[in-house]
Amino acid sequence: MKRSIAALATTALVMTTSLVFAGGASAQTMDKVAKVGALGDQSGLYQDIGGPGSTVAAQMAIEDSGLLAKGWKIDLISADHQNKPDVAVNIGKQWIDVEKVDVFVDLAASNVGLAIANLA
Repeated sequence: MKRSIAALATTALVMTTSLVFAGGASAQTMDKVAKVGALGDQSGLYQDIGGPGSTVAAQMAIEDSGLLAKGWKIDLISADHQNKPDVAVNIGKQWIDVEKVDVFVDLAASNVGLAIANLA
């Protein structure tokens, strides 16, 4: 239980930090719109250290960031990569090309994280 809470707190911190950096990059374009993709293992081996809880933590971080009150529109989408790099890359390509996701969060498994890093 303590590990899950620590993982959620860490995810929230990383998410807030990501939004701050994404906010700085997006502020240059002045559109004040950001899309966050929580790509996690929602149903497999790593669901306890990320997964559904991480998606909730990302939403909480968006709300706590204070950017919504400053006129930002921040959308959160999530998907299950099933702990498979090929599935993650296909979702990542869709999110980058079609959904226009700005930030990826919840890449707890190294195989998926490295695959998305290569994609990005």
